[in-house]
Order: sequence, then C-alpha cells, then structure tokens
Amino acid sequence: MPSVLFVCTGNLHRSPMAEYFFKAKIGSDPDWKIASAGTYTRDGMPLPPEVLMILSKAGIDARRHRSREITREMVANHNLVLCLASNHKEALRAEFPDLAERIHLLSEMVGEKSDVDDPIGGPMVEFEAVAREIDTYLTQGFERIVALAG
Repeated sequence: MPSVLFVCTGNLHRSPMAEYFFKAKIGSDPDWKIASAGTYTRDGMPLPPEVLMILSKAGIDARRHRSREITREMVANHNLVLCLASNHKEALRAEFPDLAERIHLLSEMVGEKSDVDDPIGGPMVEFEAVAREIDTYLTQGFERIVALAG
C-alpha cells in the first residue's frame, strides 16, 4: 500500500496543509495511506482558522483534523516521510536511524533542499504563501512522491 506521512512541528499548519492537498491530488484512491504528524505537539488540537480557511478555499473540509505527535510506529508504517523543515528531518533520522532512508524533506522531491517556513503568528498572507509553496512542491514533485511512497 502506498503511504506518505507529512511532518512539521505542531501538526497544525504546514503538515496538515500538505496532507490534505496531497489527498486531493490522489483523489479517492482507497489504496493510499496519507497522514501527518508533528515533532513537538500535543495530541488532539484542532486546526487554526487560517488553515481551515485556506483548505476550505481549495474545497477541502479539514475540521475533523486533530494534531498528533509523531511516533516510531507512524514512521515505520509509512513508506515515505516528508518533513517540511530540515530540523524535522535531522531529528527523525537521529531518533530512528534504522528508518532514515524513508525520511526526506518535501523540497527534495523537486531537487531542492529548503525549508517551508512556519507561518505561526503571521498574517493571513503568510499562511497563503506557505500553502502555495507546499502545493507547488506537491505538484512538481508528484511523480517522485508517488514512486517513493509505493
């Protein structure tokens, strides 16, 4: 079963946007497992209004999303783990060295090595810019993501 896990810090901004945008690109394929998690978060927090609004404008209802802290089991149960920032990638590779080969930066899917900045505390325009950046990486890196997630 193809599977991908998107990871950011709080699982409230970047990784949920990546999760839901990617789900929209895959469509209703039941063979896929797509999720997100945070490296430093509390389980059970809802998405902030800015993220809900961005996803809603894309036709996505993510009101049921709740934050989750990443676990070894999550990493082990996904073929591909895409981090939104290099500190997430480094931390996960250090914590789970036996699973390091499946942990990458999202930007690496398009041949780059750059972080997607966290828009927390910023104006709506920053959230929108982050959403566009994530969507661009997912669109341009789609074939590579599908290949690595398989």
